[in-house]
Amino acid sequence: MRLLVVEDEHSLREDIARKLRLSGYEVDACADGEAALEALAAERYDLVLLDLNLPKVDGMQVLRSLRRHDLETCVLILSARSEISDKVEGLDAGANDYLSKPFHLAELEARVRSLTRRKFIQQDVDYIVLAPVTETGWDTVLKEAKDADIPVIIVDRMIDVSDDSLYTAWVGSNFKMEGQKACEWLNAYAEAKGMKEVNIAHIQGTIGASAQIGRTEGLEEAAKEYGWNIVAQQTGEFTQAKGQEVMESMLKQHDNINVVYCENDNEAFGAIDAIEAAGKTVGPDGDILVMSFDTTNAGLTDTLSGKIICDTECNPLHGPRVEEIIKKLEDGKDVDKKAYVEEEMFAYDDTVKSVKVDDKDYDVTKITQEILDKRAY
Repeated sequence: MRLLVVEDEHSLREDIARKLRLSGYEVDACADGEAALEALAAERYDLVLLDLNLPKVDGMQVLRSLRRHDLETCVLILSARSEISDKVEGLDAGANDYLSKPFHLAELEARVRSLTRRKFIQQDVDYIVLAPVTETGWDTVLKEAKDADIPVIIVDRMIDVSDDSLYTAWVGSNFKMEGQKACEWLNAYAEAKGMKEVNIAHIQGTIGASAQIGRTEGLEEAAKEYGWNIVAQQTGEFTQAKGQEVMESMLKQHDNINVVYCENDNEAFGAIDAIEAAGKTVGPDGDILVMSFDTTNAGLTDTLSGKIICDTECNPLHGPRVEEIIKKLEDGKDVDKKAYVEEEMFAYDDTVKSVKVDDKDYDVTKITQEILDKRAY
């Protein structure tokens, strides 16, 4: 999905673009109406987020110009003009939605999700495969998909809806189980190494995302059970830059951190950069142990060196499973409502060979270059 953000206020434009890019959209941005018209003439966009009070060419002129030759591109007006007459004028001119300033970025993102999913429905697609960033806000648009008899398959993160019949199937990870496995590994490792205290800096993922919720629950429950001290807890938004920023702040406020629990590899990379810049060391013989999730190639490369002590897999290879579901649906067969993927654990060494969660054993693999070379991602 390609989006165009047209907003003359620099900080707001950057915040919107950054938020939407983190949500997986391809985003272009411009600061005035003239630049917007040039972008719309050169590129095809699925959605335009359009301010009205623009330099050079007013936003309403941009909208009317677009609608003279393009009735399909969705337009979401973002404006401080909040009178009913302004909203009526914008919608009558061809806007699909209108959001008055000031607004919360979470509401903006929900409106964008709704408009982009409706575009699929209007195009009468056969299936919608949805990889949501956050759990909530999906009921209305999924109800529209259901009414249009379009099956929706959710992948990776789960959604929180009032009616489970709004989606056909879900394929993905058990994020709480990932957190539980990682914490059982930490408990066993701490005991084996004689760690007297476990003081954890917790860098969370994007708040509200299924991965964040599950991995956070796993840690908080384990900390309560094992008497660990979570000295700091803040979102790193699943990015390296934010992970580094948060880690820098935590290190300034707390001098007793000996474990960092990052909810994905990107956050771990940023945390490691911050720790090393502060003159501290990471690894089995260092000042701080860094734990992570995802097992990307770069993440496991850091596990091989010991910079990440343990990396718990989040298997991203959902495509073949989605294909199987679609084939079954095409053949008129029933499909499982939920299917968890198998996921592994990798560690720097073999101090902990396996962990047990809910009476089931899970192997922990000591990472090697040979294993790394053979992995598909």
